[in-house]
Amino acid sequence: MPNECSETRALCRLLEQCNALTYAAVGGQYGASGWPDRFVAHPAWSGWLEMKTGNRKLSAGQQNVLRRLNEAGVRAYVLRLGNLNVYVEAWDGATLLVHPVPRSGRGAASLLAALGNLKRPMIPGAKILDKFR
Repeated sequence: MPNECSETRALCRLLEQCNALTYAAVGGQYGASGWPDRFVAHPAWSGWLEMKTGNRKLSAGQQNVLRRLNEAGVRAYVLRLGNLNVYVEAWDGATLLVHPVPRSGRGAASLLAALGNLKRPMIPGAKILDKFR
């Protein structure tokens, strides 16, 4: 199974090759528990990503933060890194997108464009303004 930390760093390097800004928000001892690993800012897509490899599950705290971010109208997804594909999942584990693993800046730009084409997830009870749909 790939090392989650090294896979995350490698993907972020590719995202930066296509002029995305990435911010590491890793909780650890002094950070806020449950927050996604990275914030990505790019004209094609901006939002939070929680990186996972293999079958690693979200903690209850991670699920809660991802759900609350989406309820607030902020795009936040789980990016499950596989050998051939990246699986984009909602906070509840629903697969939203399958995309080839980026191997270059161009591949990373394609992933960001695909993320940008996702509709904002609708969460029961969420009040999302029409302009954000």
